[in-house]
Amino acid sequence: MAYYLGILGGSRGINNESTVNVWKICRVYGHAELVSESEEIYLNDNLFGADEVDEDRAYDKEAMQYEFEAERARMRRISSYFASRHGIKVNAVGFVGLANELDHMKFGEEPEYRIMVLWRDMYNRKRIPEELYEGESDGVDEIIETTKNSGYY
Repeated sequence: MAYYLGILGGSRGINNESTVNVWKICRVYGHAELVSESEEIYLNDNLFGADEVDEDRAYDKEAMQYEFEAERARMRRISSYFASRHGIKVNAVGFVGLANELDHMKFGEEPEYRIMVLWRDMYNRKRIPEELYEGESDGVDEIIETTKNSGYY
């Protein structure tokens, strides 16, 4: 059984450019295959940008409904971006980051990387973990190495 994972590269430059990869990950054998790659501008802002919230407003039923609808709209933006730009229905979206950032920066420990999943399709929440750690499988290691070598994590 496999699933598709979109990996967002970190924003860089004045146009907030980022590299986006789509990987097919096999859960059974732990290998990964790069399926699609693109360069984007302002992508993180467009997909994950927060909607304006009135802090002085009471958190009532209408506010909850607004948050719910905003989250559903964000899910539709993510799904439609990958479907239109990459031609793939992704099951999850994440990024590569340091798992031990404080220890690495403060104490000079060797960096340990992980894939943090920002969004999972609601039908795959039990199947796709929230974090995938370096050393967990060859596929995860390949994704992390590819992203690290691009210099944009």
